[in-house]
Amino acid sequence: MYKNDWPNYSTVYIWHEMLHSYFGRSDVEHAIIELITDEHMRKLLNSDTYPPFVGHEYLSDVKKKLLKDWLVFIKQNDKDINKFVKAHL
Repeated sequence: MYKNDWPNYSTVYIWHEMLHSYFGRSDVEHAIIELITDEHMRKLLNSDTYPPFVGHEYLSDVKKKLLKDWLVFIKQNDKDINKFVKAHL
């Protein structure tokens, strides 16, 4: 079923799905995928904001817990997503 909830949805969705092959399957890793794509990529592509969060509702609490560290992470010049993930597992 095709879904187009907001502008650039298909681009964000395809990156979300691709990142599932890169990360593990824990809720934390899935929430980080959503922070990367459903939240931050959507923000950049659409001049949008977050929170409120989009994506899977069951991951909202996990994303809330990660948000402070995530906002620090995305402002860094030298980003290592693997270190971010390991620090939060």
